Amino acid sequence: MVCPRNLRRNLLSIPFIVNAGAVKFTILLVMLALLSFGQEGAAQEGKPDRRDAGANTNPQLHRKALALVDISGTKQSIEAMLPRLIENARNSTMESSNADPRFVDEWRKRMTAKLQVADLVSVPVRVYEKYLTVDEISEMIAIWSTQKDSKPANPSPALQEKLKSIVPSMKNEIDAGLAGLSEQKGREISQEILTEHPEYARRSVYRVGGDVLSPKLVVRSDPEYPVGSRDVQGTVALELVVDIDGKPTEIRVVKSLGFGLDEQAVKAVRKWRFKPGTKGGQAVPVRVTVEVNFQMLGYPTQNQPIR
Repeated sequence: MVCPRNLRRNLLSIPFIVNAGAVKFTILLVMLALLSFGQEGAAQEGKPDRRDAGANTNPQLHRKALALVDISGTKQSIEAMLPRLIENARNSTMESSNADPRFVDEWRKRMTAKLQVADLVSVPVRVYEKYLTVDEISEMIAIWSTQKDSKPANPSPALQEKLKSIVPSMKNEIDAGLAGLSEQKGREISQEILTEHPEYARRSVYRVGGDVLSPKLVVRSDPEYPVGSRDVQGTVALELVVDIDGKPTEIRVVKSLGFGLDEQAVKAVRKWRFKPGTKGGQAVPVRVTVEVNFQMLGYPTQNQPIR
């Protein structure tokens, strides 16, 4: 049996746990999904339910689902997630690595302005309506509203058992729904920008060779050693695109040292500035690999030439 005191104490814990037959679960299912979103890689497979909120559903059920979202602080949680959702949508929308930086900057600005919490809240509302009844949502609202009382309410055994069986499916659908809405908005904004600025269309990125000449490093910033990593030495190799303005973009680690040194290398290289590479005398984006060396005692050596 579940001890009421222990159950109340664990009402707000995130994952539900089956331990010696005792079920400890979160009463706020959407929080489970929101806090885990983006930590497991790509969104769950399968198409999210894209019904309009409240369409073909019991109006009372819809009102209850909205009430649970309001009392639980879900809107604030989604708002805190917006930067992660925007970044994931960017990665999905711009699968090609040769997006014009002007396009990327404009896309991020518009996405930040147009991806609304009110739109995303419809996802958990739809999932509640799909899996829960009016009475079950009412019970969850009652439990949530009494958490600050001296004797908070306990969920019924029937609700416990149902939540135990449906939480994984609800989480998957909320994950997929949030990702799907964000990516859809990202695609709409991409089309909008390209219609207004056709010059931002996908550009070619070159590699050194033939009439493509390598960028030249003109401003270099040395990396710092993280605390506790000063006895580590070696080389971090980074692949990046030097854009036509001489700024490094699309930086990714291709040879790792770990111990926080990769992050420091990337941080330093972001500050580097180049004379752009050229093709036929015209500045063009060029993909290159650079190496950042670390040696004992925490003194970075001279960075290796670009290749």
